[in-house]
Amino acid sequence: MPWVPCVPFLFCACFSEYGLGPEHKAMKVDWNPDPGAGNLTMADGCGQHVHVGWGKYEPENDVSGFCCCCPTVDNEHFVLYSDGTIRARPRQDLAIGLKNDHSHICLVDASSPRRLVFKQVLDVAGWNQV
Repeated sequence: MPWVPCVPFLFCACFSEYGLGPEHKAMKVDWNPDPGAGNLTMADGCGQHVHVGWGKYEPENDVSGFCCCCPTVDNEHFVLYSDGTIRARPRQDLAIGLKNDHSHICLVDASSPRRLVFKQVLDVAGWNQV
């Protein structure tokens, strides 16, 4: 059998759960308005992307942060709506909102009272808002 040398590689991955807290501790994200993407990336840190857990677009599924050395994938694509909500591109009837116990954020029906409305989305003009 031929000898194959070991080729080391570097792989970095991290995961974060998001929830509510004081405004001075709020995370800041950058939004890429590219029509093929629309990903939200943390402005500070390792480039973590906002991510729909396991790509399951259903109510109550977690929205978290994920970072790896890979390009964004479909479960990291969002649309900013002119009503201040942030919705999953593949299921625009689902918005980022609060879990029933208010512990973390998840996907909720876009008309749910648990949906989160982001004032900064309302204040920004010139994006691909619906």
